Formats: sequence, C-alpha cells, structure tokens
Amino acid sequence: MNVLSCLSLIGERNNFDKYIKYIKGFYLNPEATTLLKDIEDYYRDDSVDTIDWDEFKDWFHIRRHPTFNPTQKKMYSHLIDTIKGKDPDDDSVLRVYELNTADIITSLMREVEDGNTKALTEAFDIIDEYLTDNIHSAEDYMVDMDVTKLVDAVIKGDGIEWRLNHLNTSVGQIHSSDFIVGKRPETGSTTFITSEFTYMLSQLPDGKNAIIFNNEEGGEKIGLRIIQSALNVTSHEIAADPTKIQIDFKDYLDGRRIYICDAPGMNTKDIDRILKEHPDCWLIGLNVLDKVGGFYRKDDVARYRSLAEWARNIAKKYGVVIAIAQADASAEGQQYLDQTQLYGSKTGVQGECDILIMIGRIVDEKDRRYFSIAKNKKPTTGLMEIDKRHAKFSAHFDEVRGRFTSR
Repeated sequence: MNVLSCLSLIGERNNFDKYIKYIKGFYLNPEATTLLKDIEDYYRDDSVDTIDWDEFKDWFHIRRHPTFNPTQKKMYSHLIDTIKGKDPDDDSVLRVYELNTADIITSLMREVEDGNTKALTEAFDIIDEYLTDNIHSAEDYMVDMDVTKLVDAVIKGDGIEWRLNHLNTSVGQIHSSDFIVGKRPETGSTTFITSEFTYMLSQLPDGKNAIIFNNEEGGEKIGLRIIQSALNVTSHEIAADPTKIQIDFKDYLDGRRIYICDAPGMNTKDIDRILKEHPDCWLIGLNVLDKVGGFYRKDDVARYRSLAEWARNIAKKYGVVIAIAQADASAEGQQYLDQTQLYGSKTGVQGECDILIMIGRIVDEKDRRYFSIAKNKKPTTGLMEIDKRHAKFSAHFDEVRGRFTSR
C-alpha cells in the first residue's frame, strides 16, 4: 500500500473514524507515523470534517513542531503537499475495506453465538457483497495473444541486465514474473543479492523499487553491504567519512529505494502483507527462502515445494523474485553444483523457478566463486548466447567492497 495514499484516505473525518484503527496496524515509516499521530490530534483539537491540507501544514509546523530544522520543515512540507494532491489508490481502499468487512462479520458471528440467528443471514449477505465487488472475470486470467505484446513482455531486449556479465550471456535479461533461486552457505549469497540489486535498481520500471526480506544475518549488516555494493567502497572508507558516503549514496539512488525488511521470524503472511502495502516493490529478494515460515503442517519436502510455489506467485503478481536457497552437504568444497544438490527439495523448487543459479566455492579460495546455471528456461534475450544457456564460470568475489565481477 502506498503510504501517502493511505494518509490521503483519512482526509475526511468519516473515513478517519472508520479506518484509523486499521491504518495504525499497517507498516508506516517514521515520517508517516509522525504525520498520522498529528492528523489524529488535529481532528481531536479542531472541529473539522475535512482537512484543508494547507491549513494543516501551517498547524503542523507552527503549533506541533516549531523546533524542526529547515531540512525537516522542507521534507514534511513536501510530504503534506504530496498527500494534498493524491487521491487514495485502489489498494489503500481495498485493504481497509477488507479489514472493515472482517470486523463486521466477526461482530455478527458473536451475535449468532448469543442466539441471534438472523445475524448469520446478514453475514452471508455481506460476504456475498464483498465477493461480488472483488470477483475477477475469466478475462482477467487470459493471456493476450497479441504477438507484439508477447514479444515486448518476453523477448524484446528491454529487461533488466545483471552486473555480473557472465549472467547476461548465460541467462540473459530478467523480466517481470521471473523466479530465480540458488546458492551454497558461505558463498557470498547476501553479497550476490546486494551486488546485483544495486546494479539493477536504475533499470527498474518508473516508480518501482527493490526490497530485501532478510531472515539471515543482521539487517544493519545488509544495509552496510548495500552501500558497499552501490559505491564500490570498503567499510573503512565508509567509516572514514560517513557524511560524504551518505551524500554519495543518496545521489546513487537518484530517488529510488532498496528497502530492507529484517525479521528473523517472518512468514509468508508477513511478506504478503508488506508487499501489498508496498506495491512499488518490483525487485524482491528473499534471504533465505527455506527460513521463511509457513506450510508447517507439511513434511519438509512438501513444505519447501509450497514455499517455492508461493514465491513463484509473488513474482507473477509483483515483478522479479530472487530467492536464496541452501545447497546440501554434498556441495561442500565443490566448484560447480547441479540442481540435485539443492537442500530439502527433490524437484519442487527446481520445477518452480525460471533460473537456478548454483554457487560453489573451494574453501581455500577466498576471492573466487563458481557459478553453474543448473536450470534456464528463459527465451533468448539481450546479450544471451544460446550455447551458454547452462554455462559454468568462475567470478571474482570482492568481499570487502560487496561485489561480484566477471574477471
């Protein structure tokens, strides 16, 4: 959900009273949290039915935050002006509608328990109304067989290219709905994601960003590694002049974002919710797939297959998913791995992904990693060379600068 659209939704008191409890449950960044609290107090202090955002901005700066510095004032003024000119988007409206409907039905079920049998009929009517409002027609699921559109979507060279050029020649460009997976522990898989994501960021469709769901090492380490990968700098260089690095990193991003969602216990529902609230996320990293919670009633093999199916559906809905998975113990010390060495999966994960990139290493070689394209069902795109579709190659691993390079 777009955060500013979410706040524009409560510009009228009726909507505020109806939806505030749901919006408080959404993920909001610190700036949006501050605005939400002040909107709440504004309604409490003033007998207004509709917010005049220009008047609210004056109230916000003069009465609520007179000590803000010029930079803070400029940032919040821009946010409020954006809210002022923004209509609530469909995702914002739908989510609060869903939660409001759920609350009504829960209340009616309590009435049924207390003996009001008519409440059950009312609940069914509300459910039927909800389904009617949100049902998809068969046409929504049909592929448009227009040849030009198919070429644009699948083959035409306007996809996203890799930093690691060997991947451009072997698997080609990545496109919306692609699902990519693979690795071996301690091969630099986190660096692989940060190295590629920071290179791909500027190529994303307009208005789209990247997100990394991290349940592995600490989120702050991921943040630092992203800066290293983006700017090709060491941690010592960052520590020597963090102010300059902050400016350089902001310039590098050029208005785009790489979100880091750091939650060791996250499950599929958590990720679904966050992606729904952040529809701008097109490039999605899962670090690591097998540690995502969910589907625990199934045995390990079936659970892992279900996780892969879930990740595939995320890719189809939002953009591209690159998921890190584990290789099994047989891969220890081995250069080039095959798809049978994917831990915990016989064929389920392998069957779901478009591209399976296996990364191996020799223990004594700290700066080399070995890539094998164990699966590739992509059509020829971009720089792909047909005879390299299942290539094996080594790459330089620069751990201190957070990059993989083809040398």
